[in-house]
Amino acid sequence: MVLCATGALVLFGLGTLLILRPGLWQLMDEELAEEAIEFQSAWAEADTAVEAWSHHPWLGWRILRADGAVLPVGLHLSDELVRRVAPRRGPHNERDDGQRWRVQAFSLGQDTLILGHNRAVMDILVNRLLWAYAYALPVAVGVIALLGMWAGRRAIRPLGRLAHEVATIGPSELDRRVPVPPTQDTLQQLALVFNAMLERLQQAFTQSRNFAGDASHELRTPLTIMRGEVETLLRTPAMSADARSRLISLQEEIARLDRITEHLLQLARFDAGQGLGQRVAIDLGGLLTGITEDAELLAAARAVRLEAALEPGAAIMGDADHLRRLLLNLLDNATRYNRPGGYVRCVLSVGEETARITLTNSGPPIPPGLRTRLFERFYRATRDGADAGGHGLGLSLARQIARAHGGELRLGEAGAGEVTFELSLPLAGAPALAGQDVPPGPPAPLPDLPAAPCGGPSPAA
Repeated sequence: MVLCATGALVLFGLGTLLILRPGLWQLMDEELAEEAIEFQSAWAEADTAVEAWSHHPWLGWRILRADGAVLPVGLHLSDELVRRVAPRRGPHNERDDGQRWRVQAFSLGQDTLILGHNRAVMDILVNRLLWAYAYALPVAVGVIALLGMWAGRRAIRPLGRLAHEVATIGPSELDRRVPVPPTQDTLQQLALVFNAMLERLQQAFTQSRNFAGDASHELRTPLTIMRGEVETLLRTPAMSADARSRLISLQEEIARLDRITEHLLQLARFDAGQGLGQRVAIDLGGLLTGITEDAELLAAARAVRLEAALEPGAAIMGDADHLRRLLLNLLDNATRYNRPGGYVRCVLSVGEETARITLTNSGPPIPPGLRTRLFERFYRATRDGADAGGHGLGLSLARQIARAHGGELRLGEAGAGEVTFELSLPLAGAPALAGQDVPPGPPAPLPDLPAAPCGGPSPAA
């Protein structure tokens, strides 16, 4: 825009000069014609009256006799110029002794009158105009640039507010709508399009959530019946070993389907904002102590050593059952994705407003391409080419539980040959962390304090 304005101003200046110069020449020609008439009158009255003709400092004049002689009387014009101008009757421009003249020849009886208008006045006017343009152009361009920036920001400000409103709408706030400006312009159309898109997204999300919740709820009854029938058949005394083995395998698959159904139903409840029960004051350190003792059984069965360093004083408000499910899921994954003889390290630290649980295991590292997908629903990471089981809902549900408590669960940075998960939960009375960019916590190594295995030594100890 500034370049266009600069170009327009330059063209305007050039156009002004091109129009002004012929106009000034026309004024000079008119003044010469008027002076010629006065001169002719004075010449007719008395020849001597012409000798004092010098009332205009810009005027030059000489007389050329019919015999070709130039009279010695006159002003400013040289004999050579007079002889050169006399044959040409029309006004034109000439140079004489370093000065520029607008000259014209007029009839004076048998003689010829040569009048000249000094162009210095016009040159001064044009030069002043050029300097005025030279000074005014940067100022005008600067003013245009400032006005353009101000107008551009003023015009874009409503669009920025609209973008901010759209950016603040999360998956759980699809019922919100952006304000529609009253102006009949493109911004209003854009706001209406955004609201229509949000309406379609809300409908699709509601249908998907209702389907998952309804399907999970409807599956619970037939799965319960199937599990009861299989348990009844397993109590039959006259059953072959092969049939019993098949029923046990079927029982395990039914149990797996039951867990998937339960997780889907719980996720649907969280999506609907109804996942948590009543919140009560919880001693996170005490809760984690009991959970690590239970998790020691999983670790011992997989030849993994479980270590814990729990700082006291972590009081939070939450649902103990859901927190227990979250922490057990993390500990189960930490022991499942591990190496024989490896370790799982659980550290609880308490900050000013946050309790942070860092869970590190000695399992194979997660490839960078899988880190961003780790919390997707039904996504199961395979490391070292092996699938450790599961159904891909555990970490997604764990993150939902953390966010429902106002916290955050993230994959942390760990050393070589380690995997670290960090769980941050707000202390009782502290603001929620959900939706905030939770900074990574301190490194996960155990502090120099008693960090003995929980629940006694494991077979791998």
